[in-house]
Amino acid sequence: MPGRAAGATGEKTRAVLQFIAMDPRSAQEVADHLNILLEKAHSLLKHLRETGWAERTERGRYQATPAGRSALYPVARRQEPPVKPNRVHPPTRGWRWTPARKAWLVRYYPLLGHRRCSRLLGREPAVVHAMATRLGLRHGAEIEGYILLTELAEVLGKPYGALWSRARRAGTLTFPQQAGTGRNRKALVPDWWVDQIVEEMRAPQPGEVALAELRTELGMSKTHAQRLAGKDAFLRTALTRNPSNQATLHVTNETADRIRVAWQERPNRPQLGRPVVYAALHRAGAGGSTEAELMTATGMKDAALRRHLNSLMREHVAYRTGLSGRKSTYRYYLCLFEGPRDGAS
Repeated sequence: MPGRAAGATGEKTRAVLQFIAMDPRSAQEVADHLNILLEKAHSLLKHLRETGWAERTERGRYQATPAGRSALYPVARRQEPPVKPNRVHPPTRGWRWTPARKAWLVRYYPLLGHRRCSRLLGREPAVVHAMATRLGLRHGAEIEGYILLTELAEVLGKPYGALWSRARRAGTLTFPQQAGTGRNRKALVPDWWVDQIVEEMRAPQPGEVALAELRTELGMSKTHAQRLAGKDAFLRTALTRNPSNQATLHVTNETADRIRVAWQERPNRPQLGRPVVYAALHRAGAGGSTEAELMTATGMKDAALRRHLNSLMREHVAYRTGLSGRKSTYRYYLCLFEGPRDGAS
């Protein structure tokens, strides 16, 4: 990446940056303004997002980040040298937050950060970070509307690499240079993107249905479910249902009812998944079925069939008999029939 004095790379790139410097623009507007092909406009905007000079403010609209604006309009170099940790005189050590220690933190926290301040103060990093938050202090993020990605990872308890990759895919990373030095600041992300991440970490509320459960209920594929949900789907993190702590797609009850109606009215919809397994067990009646018989009746592979069978057993819709660990002896029944329960598992 070229230095700030050199500005943006290439005439087209600089023209795009100037066009999106203040107001969000779409790729079509960029193509019309520069009289270039739409594919070329998409390519230039993608390059600017990857370098941290542009971000996607909403679907299909892009705006220059502080790093992109600083590439166009360099900031004057400061005359005073930056503060170095070895030249900072720490206050007297102690566990009380006296007015003198708070004043020292207000002066040096934005320059040194909570880890260096904790070593100089002799306090735990979390304690220093908590006091800085109460005082409204931020390290290295003087740009209004942005937060350090390292600080976000510490607050949320998420891996920095995972947040960095996700912010890069979303096109929200920016790396503005610090005036007076040749070094880049650490990665920054906008506050509105942080609000989205925090909202995704919220546990599902009453009236919200997991899209995976709806797919199992209707027997539709993942692609069909996401296509019918569209923009109405949102992410939630359910710690009790998902041990990996990964956010999954959810929809409201109203959206779920709309998907059910649309799926039932869809002509020639594929009959796959759990409803087919349930129908095969219902046809078998009180005699039950083995896995081989169910694979023949449903046309499923063993892995997919076993996933739906385990789902039915977890919800006490079906049960199985046979010797534990001997799949060849397993036989499955619906709970509404009175089957032999000797050795049921």
